Amino acid sequence: MQGGGAEGDTKSVVAGDVEKLASHFKERYETLEKAMKNIGEDVEFDVCSFEAALKKWGVKVDDVVELFGHLDADYNGTVSVDELFSVLELPVQELQQREAQRQKKEVRRIY
Repeated sequence: MQGGGAEGDTKSVVAGDVEKLASHFKERYETLEKAMKNIGEDVEFDVCSFEAALKKWGVKVDDVVELFGHLDADYNGTVSVDELFSVLELPVQELQQREAQRQKKEVRRIY
């Protein structure tokens, strides 16, 4: 990614990856609620187990690490099923706003 477009590129990549994942669950289980129940509400993923789950589910995303960071709402290094599906249920505009906020918070944590 180059220059000033990197932030916008990341937002569109994350939004696209979220859409791919949401579409997969809707196609396979009809609704996100059914998918969530099938996975199990007490499951948590770290980045490695999340990547393995994506492979198991047959979902190819552009950036696993960025997607994981976007899903990890409480920044604890894991993504719960609740965190995962709360993001998958968001409309695209809210996804983009959420990603912009996450990136700002990430920059603040670094500096």
